[in-house]
Amino acid sequence: MKIMKLEKKNFYSLVALFFIIGFFIGNFYHVPYKFIIKSIYQADYQKLMYKCDNAMRNQFISKARILNDSSKKSAKDLQAAEVALIDCHDYDVLRKKLMSLGLVSLDLSSMGLKAIEREKYDLQKIVRIHEIRF
Repeated sequence: MKIMKLEKKNFYSLVALFFIIGFFIGNFYHVPYKFIIKSIYQADYQKLMYKCDNAMRNQFISKARILNDSSKKSAKDLQAAEVALIDCHDYDVLRKKLMSLGLVSLDLSSMGLKAIEREKYDLQKIVRIHEIRF
C-alpha cells in the first residue's frame, strides 16, 4: 500500500513537471525561434530592402523627369527604372516568406531598423536616402 502511494506521488509529480515544461515551451518557444529566423535572413532582408528603396526612388524620379523632358533618353531611363522594380518583388517575396515562418510586421520593422543601425547611418544620410529629389 505504501509503495503504491509513493508511485502515485511520483506519477503526479512527473505529470506536473511535464505540464510545466509543456507550458513554457508552448508559450516561449517563439522567442528563440524568431531570433534564429531573423539571424538567418537579416543580411538578405537588408540587401533587398535597400535595392527596393533605390529602385522605387529612381522610378519616381524618372517618371517626374519624363513629364518635363520627353526625350528618348528619359524614356529609356524610365524603362530601366521600371525593370529595376523587380527588386521590390524579390523584397516582397522575402517579406511574405518571413511572415509565413511566423514573423509579424513588427519583427520585420525591427529587422529594417537593425539594417539601418548596422550601416551606422547618421540622420542626415537616412533623410537623403529616403528623400525624393527632382
